[in-house]
Amino acid sequence: MKKNFPSASCYTLRICCIMAVILLICGCAWSPGFEDRAAFDRERQLWLDQDIQNYSFWTEIGMPDYMMSGGRVFVQDGSVRCTCRYPANATNCYKPNALGSTDDLFSHMTQISISEIYAEIERYADAGRVEVQYSSLLHYPKYMKCRMSYNDFRSIYISSFTLDPELPPGAP
Repeated sequence: MKKNFPSASCYTLRICCIMAVILLICGCAWSPGFEDRAAFDRERQLWLDQDIQNYSFWTEIGMPDYMMSGGRVFVQDGSVRCTCRYPANATNCYKPNALGSTDDLFSHMTQISISEIYAEIERYADAGRVEVQYSSLLHYPKYMKCRMSYNDFRSIYISSFTLDPELPPGAP
């Protein structure tokens, strides 16, 4: 009794088909855009409708092979007044853009207002897959993660949001 074994070309064809399906699935999983675009648009509009002009928040950023860094951002009349590293005092407070170049999009996100962070998140969605979590009370983005590729991501955390804060003594 002679057994019929599939030829080597049959195995090659099967492997090629399996690889094509895997690449198709991976390509779809890492396509640029939002996890939920409708939620992003809704939360940003709710944030803008509140017209909050004076606030502060702590922000931290992170990316692969980079330690988390951040600071407290103080916003007055809708514009960033200063960013302070911990502890927030005159020697650790800086005017906007004094900590890094505005060309470095990610470090720039520790020096901008919530409305500007929404705009930057939208720019990130053009380059990678963006997931955002929002404050249910004030509608600012509490967390954003952007996956640029399989092993490259950026994240930002916003916490300790305060309305009408006092500036640190001696702040610029």
